[in-house]
Amino acid sequence: MLRSPPAGPGDARDNGRVNMAEIAAGRPDWQQHGKCAGHPDPDLFHGRDGERAEQRRAREDVAIAFCRDGCPVRQECLVDALDRGDREGVWGGTTPEQRAQLQRIARAVAADEELREAI
Repeated sequence: MLRSPPAGPGDARDNGRVNMAEIAAGRPDWQQHGKCAGHPDPDLFHGRDGERAEQRRAREDVAIAFCRDGCPVRQECLVDALDRGDREGVWGGTTPEQRAQLQRIARAVAADEELREAI
């Protein structure tokens, strides 16, 4: 999902809503080809302030299904979110918790590989 900038003067939000066209401008080419780039409700991927846990889970389920249903850049999106350590929003069809788990697994695999090389 295209990154939602923080709200503030001169940002890409209009009355608390994300302006996807402004966000896509100047981003890596793959982001402009994301299935989410044309989605009418970008809040689906980032939520709103004050969102309750059950609302967040339901919204994330819908966003994940949207991403996983044919987004041509899902892999690039996920790799970018992992590289940045993004802890908010649905990226590459994953939640922040799922990305944190993937990062823990990657660290464990890297540590195991280092151990094997040392032996």
